[in-house]
Amino acid sequence: MRYLFFVLLILDVAWWSLSAFSVLRWERWFFLELIPAFDIVAVIAHFMLLIVLVVIDKRIGVLLLVSLLWMGLLANRHLATNGSEEVVEHSASLRLMTLNVQQFGHRDEEYLELARWVKEADIDVLCLQEFGLMSEWPETRLAAERFAAASGLRNADFDPFPGSVYGTAIFSRYPIQIDSVIQGSEPSINQVKAHRLYWRKQWITIVNGHLESYNFEKKTPNDSVIQVRIKQAKAMISYAQSSAHPLLICGDMNTVPGSKNYELLAHGRQDVQKVAGLGMMATYRHFPVRIDYVFCPLDWQVRSVHLETPISSDHFGILCEFWLP
Repeated sequence: MRYLFFVLLILDVAWWSLSAFSVLRWERWFFLELIPAFDIVAVIAHFMLLIVLVVIDKRIGVLLLVSLLWMGLLANRHLATNGSEEVVEHSASLRLMTLNVQQFGHRDEEYLELARWVKEADIDVLCLQEFGLMSEWPETRLAAERFAAASGLRNADFDPFPGSVYGTAIFSRYPIQIDSVIQGSEPSINQVKAHRLYWRKQWITIVNGHLESYNFEKKTPNDSVIQVRIKQAKAMISYAQSSAHPLLICGDMNTVPGSKNYELLAHGRQDVQKVAGLGMMATYRHFPVRIDYVFCPLDWQVRSVHLETPISSDHFGILCEFWLP
């Protein structure tokens, strides 16, 4: 019994230390950045083991206190809110959704199904990653034109890298202008682009990003992937700091809460899932992690947030509604 006590205590300290260390040394060691991705699994396993220990021996008050503190610290990464406390009713709201469509599974019917769903959902702005249709190659712009007409969001921008079929795309009910290609220089599905949206007599900047993905097939070392993603995140932050308009960041960031990349992107902004109390809800279907985000200005009021599954992508869409000052 004493051995189990000390093992669990050591695991508590070791997990939290490694998790905290992942923020400090994330640029060098790939495996450390993944530690926070297992927070939820660790909390559940720890809680079950703690129940077993309590049943075996009720004289473990110290361990119980340490365990509750440990689980609380981990949960805080996913559940703590930082939204505006003052709620003021507005006559109009902005509805935005971000979704990695996973290339529509190379099925045109998925593409058309999403367009129909978006029209019925009355969305104002739609930010997509891995958008495109192989069937439209090499006239890639036709995929955006058809989607804009079918969804009712007729203001669109889709310009993949030369030689690529897929990339980020934005569709809007309101006028948009391309402001900057923050990341985009070689054939890849990963892009980061900034657009200016004209909404109710004010300009809003929307950054739609798809950061570098992990490569578990080992074609590219994952440590190198992290270095690329670092540059992409820093480029986004540099652009955000120079923007003269309210700025929203969204997309597939391929990073988990608690990582340094997440802290960079979330700093000075609201993570809408956390504000809505959905911080522990996964956005990736194949593993219980959150890698898709919407970060909005602190003075925006998050009216609602929903995770949606309009098509059979490996990602959930984040649909949110805002009241703007």
